Amino acid sequence: MADIFILWSGDDGQTHRIAQVIEKVARADGHRLEVLNADAPSTRPIFSAVDAVAVVAWGEGGEYSQELRRLLRRVSHRLPGTPSAFLSVSLTAAALGREEEARQWASAFLADVPWQPTIALSEAGALRYPEYHFRQRRAMRRLAKRLGLPKDTSRVHDFTDWPRVSAFAASVMQLASRSTGNSVAALAQPAAVNSGVR
Repeated sequence: MADIFILWSGDDGQTHRIAQVIEKVARADGHRLEVLNADAPSTRPIFSAVDAVAVVAWGEGGEYSQELRRLLRRVSHRLPGTPSAFLSVSLTAAALGREEEARQWASAFLADVPWQPTIALSEAGALRYPEYHFRQRRAMRRLAKRLGLPKDTSRVHDFTDWPRVSAFAASVMQLASRSTGNSVAALAQPAAVNSGVR
């Protein structure tokens, strides 16, 4: 049994759902975990030691939340060595021929924090039109138009590759199983293995 810390950031709706998949896999495997919203003002990591950290963040246009940036920077100097994983969510990743652009945003974010996770993945999000408030729905529809994505606001358009997300979650569990446990504050430190954002 491992201790896993899951941090998510984004008001798009899909980012939280992706984090919940990772949470579900972790609970099914019997791991102990804490799941927190990085954008909540009171968010503070509470585990004194964890075996793996997973961060899931909405980053359309490279605009990751300032709260997430501040949190990662605040812990960047503490106790390196915790295996970690980062999953960047955007609609651009769903647009034909724009996947590399989305990966570059994720890479730039990680360089800015700075943080070199063991695993980094760029994944397509969703247009959850019925769940948005009026202004958000209008903004997302404009974005969809620019990207050539569906503009029908009467339904949800899900572009996430859920088997890929499940594989990502399984990789996080493998990281946790191999770890001996380090401080959650190490999540912004360089890890031993990194192959870039996939």
